[in-house]
Amino acid sequence: WSKMRGNKNKSFAQEEHRREIARIREETERLKLEVGPAAIEAFREAPEADRNVVMTVISNLNSALNPGDSETSKFNPALALEITRLLSDNGVDQPQVSFAGFRAAYAIHDFEYAAAMLEKLATTDARLNDSVPAQLESTRAKWERELQLRTAEELADDLPMVRFETTVGDFTAVLYENEAPETVGNFIHLVEEEFYDGLSFYVVRPGMMIQSGCPLGNGKGHAGYTIACECEGDDIRHHFAGTLSMFNGGPDTGGSRFFICQQPNEQLDGRYTVFGRIVDNPEVIYDFSAINKTGVIPDPWEPATIEKVTVLRKRSHEYVPNRVAVLAPVDPRVTQNGRQPEPARTVPPLEDPRLTIPVGEPPESSGSSGESSGGGEESGDGNAGGESSEEPEPEAAASGNGNDSAG
Repeated sequence: WSKMRGNKNKSFAQEEHRREIARIREETERLKLEVGPAAIEAFREAPEADRNVVMTVISNLNSALNPGDSETSKFNPALALEITRLLSDNGVDQPQVSFAGFRAAYAIHDFEYAAAMLEKLATTDARLNDSVPAQLESTRAKWERELQLRTAEELADDLPMVRFETTVGDFTAVLYENEAPETVGNFIHLVEEEFYDGLSFYVVRPGMMIQSGCPLGNGKGHAGYTIACECEGDDIRHHFAGTLSMFNGGPDTGGSRFFICQQPNEQLDGRYTVFGRIVDNPEVIYDFSAINKTGVIPDPWEPATIEKVTVLRKRSHEYVPNRVAVLAPVDPRVTQNGRQPEPARTVPPLEDPRLTIPVGEPPESSGSSGESSGGGEESGDGNAGGESSEEPEPEAAASGNGNDSAG
């Protein structure tokens, strides 16, 4: 009895410690939210007054582009771009800051400023991976074509539209029936069947995408069939911020699961069918907190949810899915709790594997921070607007790159 009583007391003490740790973490996150804006305002008023303020502002820049997995972790390229301009205007011209400015501008389609940041980097000793300017030019050309298509669509004003009501915010999307008729037909059919109502955004990868459309909420569910992909050919649409794209596990295996991009991602072009874009309240895509439901399911877990999707407009013909294959029903008890937990992502330093600063040579800065930052000798490749050196894949396990994997 004495041993049992001792174990019970030990268990109670451990639970108290866990509660205290959770409380401290929550308080830390709250303070971070208060300190960040205060430091930015202090720097704006007196840029050379306090080096610690400069470092805090740079830390805010880092967090805006490289969010972690806490409930307050959100990708915020607009804030990052504001901070970059503020630092640059006040003489803080470290290569890492310029590269952060490039990433932020790229994310929100300001490709002119992104190019200017790369030109600034070219005047420093920092070495930039050759793939980055090449990818910028490629995405920039696709964006010019995209703008022309959007202008023509606005004049025609006849594409199907749907309205999403979610627990995070509401938004309207136009659907690209001209380029992806099969995918749009299937999507509208599912919307009218109320398939998406109540489903969770079971994966949110800040800086990449938010994902929904799984009836089980863990990446195992489906609509009971698959549809053809429409991601090949010269007339396909490309992945930009606010783009709706249909997930697939291989050719012609799409169905109901879809994702919305938080920034351009040309590495997904030709692999997933782009079938729409958000046309109002585009900032809402950055308000989703980080979550990955495909590892061990946290308890309690309260994901963002689609409350309702409504068809606002469609063309006069019938919208039905053209099934490629019929799938067996999935047991709703199926989960992925047997997996090992995904490693927690932490906020990395401003160094990026595609930007190498000579070891032992601090970047020149005319600002007040005087920060010196050594770099490695490796260089990487990846999404021009993202942090990963591996190709990002919605719902595909990324090995060895420290990224979350989705399912």
